[in-house]
Amino acid sequence: MAHQLKPLKVLAIGSPLSELPLFISKITAINSKHGPFDACVVVGDLFKEGSDGFEVVGLQFPVPTYFTLGKYELPVSIQEKVGATGGEVTDNLVFLGKSAVLTTAQGLKIACAGGTYDEEQYSAGDDTDPFSPKITKESIDSILANPLFNPSANSTNTLASARESSAALSSAFSGVDLLLLSSPPPSLSLLSTSFPSLTFPLANPVALLGDLVKKCRPRYMFWGEGDGFWEREPWGWTGAAGREERWTRAVKLGSLGGDAEGGKKARWYYAFTLPPQTPTTPTPPRPANTTPNPFVIAPSIPASAHSIAAGKKRPALEDQTDAVKSGFAKKGRIGEPKIQSPQLVIDVQSMRHLLRTMCAIFARSLATGSRTVRKKFSRITQNHRQATPAISANLLITSSANALTKNLPIAHNIREAPDRRRQATFAVHVGVKRRISSASVPLLQRGIKKDRRRRSWDQLNVCTDLPYFTDADIPSGWFCLSNPKVTKHLIVAIGSETYVTLPKGQLIPTTPAHIAQGGSKPLVPGGGHALIIPIAHHPTLLSIPADDAMGIISELESYKSSLRACYASYGAVPVTFEIGRLSGRGGHAHVQIVPVPKTITDKVAESFRVAGEKQGLDWEVEPERALAKVGAGGNYFKVECPDGTKLVHLLKGNFDLQFGRVVLGSLLGLHHRIDWKECGQSQEAEKKDAQDFKKAFAAKSVGHVMGSVPMSPGGSGSPMMGAEVEWVDIQARTFCKWLNTKLESQNLEPMIDLVRDFSSGVKLIQLLEIMSETSLGRYNKKPVMRVQKAENASKALNFIRERGVKLTNIGPEDIVDGNMKLILGMIWTLILRFTIASITEEGLSAKDGLLLWCQRKTATYPEVNVRDFKGSFADGLALCALIHRHRPELVDWDRLDKSDRRGNTELAFSVAERSLGIPRLLEVQDVCDVEVPDERSIITYVAEFFHKFSSEDKMETGTRRVEKANKNDFEKRMMILLDSLETTRMSWVNAAQPSSYPEAMSHLVQFAEYKKTNKRGFVKERQELAALYSNIQTKLRTYALRAWEPKEGLRLIDLEHYWAAFLSAEGARSRAINARIREIKEALRKEFARTAENFITRLQRVEQAIGGLRGHLPDQKQTLHRDRKSVV
Repeated sequence: MAHQLKPLKVLAIGSPLSELPLFISKITAINSKHGPFDACVVVGDLFKEGSDGFEVVGLQFPVPTYFTLGKYELPVSIQEKVGATGGEVTDNLVFLGKSAVLTTAQGLKIACAGGTYDEEQYSAGDDTDPFSPKITKESIDSILANPLFNPSANSTNTLASARESSAALSSAFSGVDLLLLSSPPPSLSLLSTSFPSLTFPLANPVALLGDLVKKCRPRYMFWGEGDGFWEREPWGWTGAAGREERWTRAVKLGSLGGDAEGGKKARWYYAFTLPPQTPTTPTPPRPANTTPNPFVIAPSIPASAHSIAAGKKRPALEDQTDAVKSGFAKKGRIGEPKIQSPQLVIDVQSMRHLLRTMCAIFARSLATGSRTVRKKFSRITQNHRQATPAISANLLITSSANALTKNLPIAHNIREAPDRRRQATFAVHVGVKRRISSASVPLLQRGIKKDRRRRSWDQLNVCTDLPYFTDADIPSGWFCLSNPKVTKHLIVAIGSETYVTLPKGQLIPTTPAHIAQGGSKPLVPGGGHALIIPIAHHPTLLSIPADDAMGIISELESYKSSLRACYASYGAVPVTFEIGRLSGRGGHAHVQIVPVPKTITDKVAESFRVAGEKQGLDWEVEPERALAKVGAGGNYFKVECPDGTKLVHLLKGNFDLQFGRVVLGSLLGLHHRIDWKECGQSQEAEKKDAQDFKKAFAAKSVGHVMGSVPMSPGGSGSPMMGAEVEWVDIQARTFCKWLNTKLESQNLEPMIDLVRDFSSGVKLIQLLEIMSETSLGRYNKKPVMRVQKAENASKALNFIRERGVKLTNIGPEDIVDGNMKLILGMIWTLILRFTIASITEEGLSAKDGLLLWCQRKTATYPEVNVRDFKGSFADGLALCALIHRHRPELVDWDRLDKSDRRGNTELAFSVAERSLGIPRLLEVQDVCDVEVPDERSIITYVAEFFHKFSSEDKMETGTRRVEKANKNDFEKRMMILLDSLETTRMSWVNAAQPSSYPEAMSHLVQFAEYKKTNKRGFVKERQELAALYSNIQTKLRTYALRAWEPKEGLRLIDLEHYWAAFLSAEGARSRAINARIREIKEALRKEFARTAENFITRLQRVEQAIGGLRGHLPDQKQTLHRDRKSVV
């Protein structure tokens, strides 16, 4: 089995429904912009119902693409093709099967369980067709029996055994990378904080898929059934070490093909990177915004109302554990599981009024006694007795209330008689969940009376701060634009997500009477005390769902930046504070911004600290971390001071809602204006303030960039809404591409997502080292824990500050937690410091200097009028003019269609990238398809033109000197090379012939050493001279300088002639040495042969003499001694 060795980029696409040319074009576009991708998976149906499958003929898929069954049957032609090939339909298109586990060549593990669920057909178990679009017991069992999940011989191949073994996996890394489903498991809605805000339910949930999810433990799970797009919060799987070591993200994709309801398609694509994850790799960090695992929660937790709305049935009481059964056996008591971020969701719209009213009554009644319960419940049940359907809902009850709730009529899948099911929902604030039904008044009264005999109400210690209210009692949110009572004449501007307004009774006095009594005139026209309020109703900014928070917070921060710029032009700085309370009636999230004189900037934070300590407030040491810890359910008071200090106090008890005004009123000497109710003005005076401030604010507003529309002072009715906020995405893409040019210059892996890639701090440190050409020292190159990432981020931020770059309101936690707004601001600061700060034109600031440079370069083009870095570049002509001004051969200005905005912009982008080497930081839609282009992105891109052309201008000015120096350098180096070649050649000519073999070998060694050293130097110098000559000629042609050729005898042609002669002499020297060695060897061979022949002759004579000896041994010895000399 292949193992994943490197990060894999994967693209998931919703149902194409036979629109395959569109499908391929989308993949190609995404792959070219964000790829290359290693794999593409189809979520849902590749083919529409009734398709013949011939849509795929002749198509080329740019990325290996995998698909499974959805709710429609696979075309017969595709079935036959798959049967013949084993899965491959065409090049790069593979059918996974209805249910299978596949490991690709890159090690990507994909599991799929396609088809829809039919209970009768599943129970029958007689459907064995592998192409049937129905989930069968056989198809599920085939996945569960896969060796990937069952390494032992005894595999678990049933749902029952899967339940028993799912928690016994030996490692958190046992599982798949992707799980493709047609329908979702209903447990996905449990514990999710984002699900209640969806406008669509879980379509056709299949409960038995929950066991499959537990077995597969996918890193990503996709399904396509139903409408809309939803990305659930991640959850973890506990590994062998007892901690969460593997994380799953579940994504519902919309359909790419087909017609969308309402004309607008839900998001149909999802791209991501999968790093390798094996038992030897570090544990992946905990993602942001995680929830407990919805598939392993305690069985005593009732299914949420979300699941009921999605169609999930409660498990029968017989299916519960013994502990749960015993809980019911003992006076109906149930367990107390801990649930985070519980939501009270009503699954019957017509009962909202009754349920909400009874919820509040029950909470209040726990502390007031049964008489109130009897009185209120009697009135409500009389009013709603006839229309109340039989329902039940989840209740949120504190742990201390368990003794009370055990005696109430609790239904946990208990089927009660219809006459006892006049249902209602009660809630006792946050805590553990309960399921309460059959709330008939007699049963409730008896339960309360019975419990009162046991204990005092005071002993219950139940949170009872929920007020009693009904729909009629709840006004529309005070700041909701839908409220007809909202004071629209105070509204300054309205964006797509938020709006800016002056408050009633603002802190800053503006009346002539105040000035006449010796008061100071307001610094900012109209006072400047402003509120920024989300249009959608949310009680606090932290409670905004993740899908909505990006747009709202980004626009809010942009408005804050505009207000900061507005105040600065009048010598003021902003103080921002927010009170986040979830329990207030009709509460609507908002932030207040008050301008204070710049001279008291350093006094604001200390004033809030001292005043807070006097009132017993506990300021958090790490404000942002404290807010992240309390999350969406926290109550808090937050202050942002003009010196960058952030102060946060978590509300635990009573809190003075006027605290912010109290501190600022004391600091500004406006004690008499602390209470807003005492600062009322006439409507005419309020309109004048709004109009004055609107004029001041408009000059610095990001209004049109943010899609906001200023309100007419006399406007009434529904306010106008602006265009969709896009600047964050555009800026993030532009900055990411700009940073990647720095990383790629050092062969480092480029970034894909700013938030994710910056979260470890490693990329930020690498970028700073590249841009500053300075090492930051040791750091955690592979951080795993949050503290290691924070250390990296802190090191990077400290380095930036040490270089004299001012950073505002950003800390290590902002980088680790992925605060996009602050990260973009930091990157912009780096761009200013390392790219734009060097731009100087007549002593102006970098931005103004760059603008002046553009204006001067395009002054001779009547169609171009560069006024700013927004709309002036929206038609592409300014960029084309800049290119034509410096490189007229690249753009035919006269033939341009001046009205073709997109064509001109695309031409400028393409020419700049292809011919000038300027990276394509922007796309055409970023400039042409928005109301006003993002200023920072345009500045970043245009700065690349400045640096490119300015360097060429400077080069042209100094080229004559450089050209002259290069000429002299060429001739000097040519002369040295020719002299060296001649010296070497003459040394060979004058060398004496070796007379002995050792001497000849010495000559051979010297020649070999020459070829390794001197010869290589000669070759390198010859090549460099050729390159230098070519470079000189190129510069001469580029800048139209006088032609030049080296002196006679120093030309390249002269070098080539001499080089050929030199190589000939080199060959002759080599041949001479080798020939001399052969001669010496031959002479030595002949001398050896003669000596050997003489030796043999003497040996033969000795043999003959010895063979001729006769007589006794002494006589032989005497004879041999006598004849020795003659024999030898």
